[in-house]
Amino acid sequence: MLRPDEALTALFIWMLAVCADAFGVEVHAVCVMSSHYHLVCTVEGDVISRFLEHLNGSLAKAVNVLRRAPRGILWEPGTLGITELKTPAAVVEAIAYTISNPSAAGLVWAPGEWPGLNVLANEIGRRVLRGVRPGFYFRELFWPDEVTLPVTMPAVLVEAYGEDGARERIELEVTRLVRDARAEIRRKGWCVLGAVAARNVSPFRRAKSWETFGTLKPSFATGRGQVEEREEAIEELRLFHAEYRAAWTRYRVGERDVLFPYGTLMMRLRHRVEVAPAPS
Repeated sequence: MLRPDEALTALFIWMLAVCADAFGVEVHAVCVMSSHYHLVCTVEGDVISRFLEHLNGSLAKAVNVLRRAPRGILWEPGTLGITELKTPAAVVEAIAYTISNPSAAGLVWAPGEWPGLNVLANEIGRRVLRGVRPGFYFRELFWPDEVTLPVTMPAVLVEAYGEDGARERIELEVTRLVRDARAEIRRKGWCVLGAVAARNVSPFRRAKSWETFGTLKPSFATGRGQVEEREEAIEELRLFHAEYRAAWTRYRVGERDVLFPYGTLMMRLRHRVEVAPAPS
Protein backbone atom coordinates (compact mmCIF):
# COMPACT_ATOMS: atom_id res chain seq x y z
CA MET A 1 0.00 0.00 0.00
CA LEU A 2 3.01 2.32 0.42
CA ARG A 3 4.21 1.58 -3.11
CA PRO A 4 6.89 4.24 -3.82
CA ASP A 5 5.10 6.13 -6.57
CA GLU A 6 5.05 9.91 -6.83
CA ALA A 7 1.62 10.35 -5.26
CA LEU A 8 2.49 8.31 -2.16
CA THR A 9 5.85 10.02 -1.73
CA ALA A 10 4.29 13.47 -1.99
CA LEU A 11 1.59 12.51 0.53
CA PHE A 12 4.09 11.12 3.02
CA ILE A 13 6.43 14.12 2.84
CA TRP A 14 3.59 16.58 3.37
CA MET A 15 2.05 14.58 6.23
CA LEU A 16 5.39 14.06 7.96
CA ALA A 17 6.25 17.75 7.70
CA VAL A 18 2.85 18.80 9.08
CA CYS A 19 3.06 16.46 12.07
CA ALA A 20 6.74 17.18 12.78
CA ASP A 21 6.00 20.90 12.91
CA ALA A 22 2.94 20.42 15.12
CA PHE A 23 4.82 18.34 17.71
CA GLY A 24 8.28 19.90 17.52
CA VAL A 25 9.93 16.79 16.09
CA GLU A 26 13.35 16.93 14.39
CA VAL A 27 13.73 14.43 11.55
CA HIS A 28 17.21 13.03 10.84
CA ALA A 29 16.50 10.08 8.53
CA VAL A 30 13.45 8.56 6.88
CA CYS A 31 12.90 5.75 4.40
CA VAL A 32 9.45 4.76 3.16
CA MET A 33 9.37 1.14 2.03
CA SER A 34 6.45 -0.52 0.22
CA SER A 35 4.81 -1.83 3.41
CA HIS A 36 6.35 0.17 6.26
CA TYR A 37 8.65 3.09 6.98
CA HIS A 38 11.70 3.80 9.12
CA LEU A 39 12.17 7.11 10.90
CA VAL A 40 15.00 8.45 13.07
CA CYS A 41 14.00 11.58 14.92
CA THR A 42 14.52 13.66 18.06
CA VAL A 43 11.55 14.48 20.28
CA GLU A 44 11.25 16.47 23.49
CA GLY A 45 9.33 15.09 26.44
CA ASP A 46 6.66 12.45 25.82
CA VAL A 47 5.19 13.61 22.51
CA ILE A 48 6.40 10.62 20.47
CA SER A 49 3.19 8.64 21.03
CA ARG A 50 0.91 11.52 20.07
CA PHE A 51 3.12 12.39 17.10
CA LEU A 52 2.92 8.84 15.72
CA GLU A 53 -0.79 8.61 16.51
CA HIS A 54 -1.51 11.64 14.33
CA LEU A 55 0.98 10.72 11.60
CA ASN A 56 -0.06 7.09 11.26
CA GLY A 57 -3.76 7.79 11.71
CA SER A 58 -3.89 10.45 9.01
CA LEU A 59 -1.69 8.41 6.68
CA ALA A 60 -3.89 5.34 7.05
CA LYS A 61 -7.03 7.21 6.03
CA ALA A 62 -5.35 9.11 3.20
CA VAL A 63 -3.61 6.03 1.77
CA ASN A 64 -6.89 4.11 1.71
CA VAL A 65 -8.41 6.98 -0.28
CA LEU A 66 -5.36 7.17 -2.57
CA ARG A 67 -5.44 3.43 -3.28
CA ARG A 68 -9.25 3.32 -3.40
CA ALA A 69 -9.28 0.56 -0.84
CA PRO A 70 -12.88 -0.07 0.29
CA ARG A 71 -11.86 -1.54 3.64
CA GLY A 72 -8.91 -2.92 5.53
CA ILE A 73 -6.28 -1.91 8.06
CA LEU A 74 -3.16 -0.21 6.77
CA TRP A 75 -1.00 -0.74 9.87
CA GLU A 76 -1.04 -4.23 11.32
CA PRO A 77 -1.84 -4.02 15.06
CA GLY A 78 1.08 -4.63 17.38
CA THR A 79 3.80 -3.95 14.81
CA LEU A 80 4.83 -0.45 15.89
CA GLY A 81 8.37 -0.39 17.25
CA ILE A 82 9.90 2.59 19.08
CA THR A 83 13.56 2.30 20.06
CA GLU A 84 15.35 4.86 22.22
CA LEU A 85 18.89 5.46 20.96
CA LYS A 86 21.11 5.78 24.02
CA THR A 87 24.53 6.55 22.47
CA PRO A 88 25.99 8.32 19.43
CA ALA A 89 27.02 4.90 18.09
CA ALA A 90 23.40 3.72 18.27
CA VAL A 91 22.24 6.82 16.38
CA VAL A 92 24.79 6.23 13.62
CA GLU A 93 23.74 2.58 13.28
CA ALA A 94 20.02 3.40 13.26
CA ILE A 95 20.42 6.05 10.56
CA ALA A 96 22.60 3.76 8.44
CA TYR A 97 20.10 0.92 8.84
CA THR A 98 17.30 3.22 7.70
CA ILE A 99 19.21 4.37 4.62
CA SER A 100 20.33 0.88 3.57
CA ASN A 101 16.94 -0.81 4.10
CA PRO A 102 15.93 -0.95 0.40
CA SER A 103 19.17 -2.78 -0.41
CA ALA A 104 18.90 -5.06 2.62
CA ALA A 105 15.42 -6.08 1.44
CA GLY A 106 16.77 -7.01 -1.99
CA LEU A 107 14.76 -4.33 -3.80
CA VAL A 108 17.58 -2.23 -5.27
CA TRP A 109 21.35 -2.60 -5.39
CA ALA A 110 22.09 0.83 -3.90
CA PRO A 111 20.02 2.98 -1.48
CA GLY A 112 20.09 5.91 -3.91
CA GLU A 113 18.22 3.82 -6.51
CA TRP A 114 15.11 3.49 -4.32
CA PRO A 115 12.32 5.44 -6.08
CA GLY A 116 10.53 6.37 -2.86
CA LEU A 117 11.52 8.70 -0.05
CA ASN A 118 14.96 7.85 1.32
CA VAL A 119 17.24 10.52 2.81
CA LEU A 120 20.84 9.60 2.04
CA ALA A 121 23.86 10.19 4.30
CA ASN A 122 25.18 13.16 2.33
CA GLU A 123 21.75 14.85 2.54
CA ILE A 124 21.51 14.86 6.34
CA GLY A 125 21.85 18.42 7.57
CA ARG A 126 21.49 19.71 4.00
CA ARG A 127 18.20 18.53 2.51
CA VAL A 128 14.88 20.27 3.02
CA LEU A 129 11.73 18.25 2.35
CA ARG A 130 8.97 20.30 0.75
CA GLY A 131 5.37 19.15 0.74
CA VAL A 132 2.15 20.36 -0.86
CA ARG A 133 -1.28 19.42 0.45
CA PRO A 134 -2.73 16.56 -1.63
CA GLY A 135 -5.80 17.29 -3.71
CA PHE A 136 -7.85 14.66 -1.90
CA TYR A 137 -9.14 13.90 1.61
CA PHE A 138 -7.54 16.90 3.39
CA ARG A 139 -9.75 20.00 3.53
CA GLU A 140 -8.11 23.33 2.77
CA LEU A 141 -9.83 24.95 5.76
CA PHE A 142 -7.98 22.78 8.31
CA TRP A 143 -4.65 21.87 6.69
CA PRO A 144 -1.74 24.00 5.41
CA ASP A 145 -1.17 24.19 1.67
CA GLU A 146 2.64 24.03 1.75
CA VAL A 147 5.12 22.92 4.41
CA THR A 148 8.87 22.44 4.65
CA LEU A 149 10.88 20.11 6.84
CA PRO A 150 14.67 20.39 7.17
CA VAL A 151 16.48 17.08 7.64
CA THR A 152 18.87 17.84 10.49
CA MET A 153 22.00 16.18 11.79
CA PRO A 154 21.36 14.90 15.34
CA ALA A 155 22.86 17.23 17.92
CA VAL A 156 24.37 14.28 19.79
CA LEU A 157 26.38 13.33 16.68
CA VAL A 158 27.54 16.90 16.05
CA GLU A 159 28.72 17.09 19.65
CA ALA A 160 30.49 13.73 19.51
CA TYR A 161 32.02 13.78 16.03
CA GLY A 162 31.33 17.12 14.38
CA GLU A 163 28.90 17.36 11.45
CA ASP A 164 31.37 16.19 8.77
CA GLY A 165 32.71 13.44 11.03
CA ALA A 166 29.19 12.22 11.78
CA ARG A 167 28.30 12.14 8.10
CA GLU A 168 31.47 10.16 7.36
CA ARG A 169 30.67 7.60 10.06
CA ILE A 170 27.14 7.17 8.72
CA GLU A 171 28.41 6.69 5.17
CA LEU A 172 30.94 4.06 6.32
CA GLU A 173 28.22 2.14 8.15
CA VAL A 174 25.90 2.35 5.13
CA THR A 175 28.70 1.00 2.93
CA ARG A 176 29.20 -1.94 5.29
CA LEU A 177 25.49 -2.77 5.43
CA VAL A 178 25.02 -2.53 1.67
CA ARG A 179 28.08 -4.73 1.07
CA ASP A 180 26.71 -7.37 3.43
CA ALA A 181 23.26 -7.11 1.84
CA ARG A 182 24.64 -7.68 -1.65
CA ALA A 183 26.59 -10.71 -0.47
CA GLU A 184 23.43 -12.12 1.12
CA ILE A 185 21.43 -11.51 -2.06
CA ARG A 186 24.00 -13.41 -4.12
CA ARG A 187 24.16 -16.22 -1.56
CA LYS A 188 20.39 -16.71 -1.62
CA GLY A 189 20.16 -16.35 -5.38
CA TRP A 190 17.62 -13.54 -5.20
CA CYS A 191 16.65 -11.39 -8.17
CA VAL A 192 16.75 -7.70 -7.28
CA LEU A 193 13.35 -6.14 -8.02
CA GLY A 194 14.62 -2.79 -9.30
CA ALA A 195 13.26 0.75 -9.09
CA VAL A 196 10.84 0.57 -12.03
CA ALA A 197 9.14 -2.62 -10.82
CA ALA A 198 8.98 -1.33 -7.25
CA ARG A 199 7.28 1.86 -8.40
CA ASN A 200 4.69 0.02 -10.50
CA VAL A 201 3.88 -3.07 -8.42
CA SER A 202 0.22 -3.47 -7.47
CA PRO A 203 -0.44 -1.93 -4.02
CA PHE A 204 -2.66 -4.91 -3.23
CA ARG A 205 0.04 -7.55 -3.68
CA ARG A 206 1.46 -9.18 -0.57
CA ALA A 207 5.05 -10.16 0.09
CA LYS A 208 5.85 -13.81 -0.57
CA SER A 209 8.70 -14.09 1.90
CA TRP A 210 8.04 -15.33 5.43
CA GLU A 211 8.37 -12.89 8.30
CA THR A 212 9.82 -14.10 11.57
CA PHE A 213 7.18 -13.82 14.28
CA GLY A 214 7.74 -13.65 18.02
CA THR A 215 11.06 -11.78 17.88
CA LEU A 216 11.87 -9.27 20.59
CA LYS A 217 11.24 -5.57 20.02
CA PRO A 218 14.02 -3.65 21.75
CA SER A 219 12.99 -0.56 23.68
CA PHE A 220 16.51 0.88 23.50
CA ALA A 221 19.77 0.49 21.59
CA THR A 222 23.34 1.36 22.56
CA GLY A 223 25.31 0.26 19.50
CA ARG A 224 27.82 -2.50 18.85
CA GLY A 225 30.43 -2.97 21.55
CA GLN A 226 28.81 -0.54 24.00
CA VAL A 227 28.70 -3.08 26.83
CA GLU A 228 28.83 -0.69 29.78
CA GLU A 229 26.23 1.61 28.26
CA ARG A 230 23.95 -1.37 27.57
CA GLU A 231 24.21 -2.59 31.17
CA GLU A 232 23.39 0.89 32.46
CA ALA A 233 20.36 1.10 30.17
CA ILE A 234 19.14 -2.33 31.31
CA GLU A 235 19.44 -1.34 34.96
CA GLU A 236 17.63 1.95 34.29
CA LEU A 237 14.76 0.09 32.60
CA ARG A 238 14.54 -2.49 35.41
CA LEU A 239 14.38 0.30 37.99
CA PHE A 240 11.59 2.04 36.08
CA HIS A 241 9.56 -1.17 35.86
CA ALA A 242 9.98 -1.83 39.58
CA GLU A 243 8.99 1.71 40.58
CA TYR A 244 6.06 1.73 38.17
CA ARG A 245 4.78 -1.63 39.44
CA ALA A 246 4.99 -0.45 43.05
CA ALA A 247 3.14 2.79 42.27
CA TRP A 248 0.49 1.03 40.17
CA THR A 249 -0.14 -1.55 42.90
CA ARG A 250 -0.74 1.21 45.46
CA TYR A 251 -3.00 3.10 43.04
CA ARG A 252 -5.02 0.00 42.27
CA VAL A 253 -6.00 -0.47 45.93
CA GLY A 254 -7.30 3.08 46.22
CA GLU A 255 -4.35 5.38 47.00
CA ARG A 256 -4.50 8.56 44.95
CA ASP A 257 -1.46 10.50 46.17
CA VAL A 258 0.96 8.08 44.50
CA LEU A 259 3.97 9.48 42.65
CA PHE A 260 4.65 7.53 39.45
CA PRO A 261 8.19 7.44 38.02
CA TYR A 262 9.29 9.75 35.23
CA GLY A 263 8.38 8.20 31.89
CA THR A 264 4.84 7.21 32.88
CA LEU A 265 2.50 8.30 30.10
CA MET A 266 -0.84 6.50 29.83
CA MET A 267 -1.68 6.71 33.54
CA ARG A 268 -0.92 10.42 33.44
CA LEU A 269 -3.06 11.05 30.36
CA ARG A 270 -6.03 8.87 31.34
CA HIS A 271 -6.06 9.13 35.13
CA ARG A 272 -4.13 12.35 35.75
CA VAL A 273 -1.70 10.73 38.18
CA GLU A 274 1.27 12.72 39.45
CA VAL A 275 4.57 11.89 37.75
CA ALA A 276 8.07 12.60 39.02
CA PRO A 277 9.98 15.33 37.17
CA ALA A 278 12.66 14.49 34.62
CA PRO A 279 16.06 13.73 36.19
CA SER A 280 18.47 16.63 35.94
